[in-house]
Amino acid sequence: MTDRPYILKRLVLPLSLSALAAFAASYFLKGLGHDLFVNLTATFVGSILTVAYIDKVLQRRKELRWAGLRIRATKRLFTFANSCITTVRTALKVNARAIDDYEEPSQDLRIMRARMIRASQEVLPLEISQIRNMTPAEWARFHTGIQTSYDIGDRLLILFGKDFAPRIAELILDIQSVSQSLMYHYAVWPDLMGVSADKLPRRRDGSSTLPLQQASYKLAERDTLKLLHLCGELLGELDELPSDPD
Repeated sequence: MTDRPYILKRLVLPLSLSALAAFAASYFLKGLGHDLFVNLTATFVGSILTVAYIDKVLQRRKELRWAGLRIRATKRLFTFANSCITTVRTALKVNARAIDDYEEPSQDLRIMRARMIRASQEVLPLEISQIRNMTPAEWARFHTGIQTSYDIGDRLLILFGKDFAPRIAELILDIQSVSQSLMYHYAVWPDLMGVSADKLPRRRDGSSTLPLQQASYKLAERDTLKLLHLCGELLGELDELPSDPD
């Protein structure tokens, strides 16, 4: 792999300045001195062209080496976003039929991606209030599912982070940040989330914890909508999905 900023600073820039200096010297000198600096100018220019050609060859070689890896990494990005969206769909008790109406099954990731984008942007946001109807057990499963998706994001960044486009890496980190916030609601208030109003614990002063529960639900709804939006945006960035999942 080549480092273009390094090559520019350490090779191309010094050679360019040297070529310019040699050309300027040849302009003011006569005879052998003129010929010498003309030849030096040509040598420096030739070196710049050689460096540019070699850099191009190495970049092309790198692209070919990473082509297969990019396809596999893209599939895993799809799995990551799909995992988050499916976790939300399951928590909201939205049937798969609401997403694809039992259309003909397809192994084409482009079609699958389009369906998941529709789910994250159009279908699931309409059911976001179902968060308030989840039971404690469902909150526990939701928390576990979000944690699993978060861990997938970690593995993606460790394995492929340096090769992702900056926007892809940003979206993974943003999804993880929102996931952390979602997990926080249950981790901090496990005895409130999903508990019916008549079974909620009371504060030390005897007052109800219902306002706290409702505020937590509101924040969870906000974070879930953010998560869906970011996952849909990530799927929209995956323009190089192969049609054959194998």
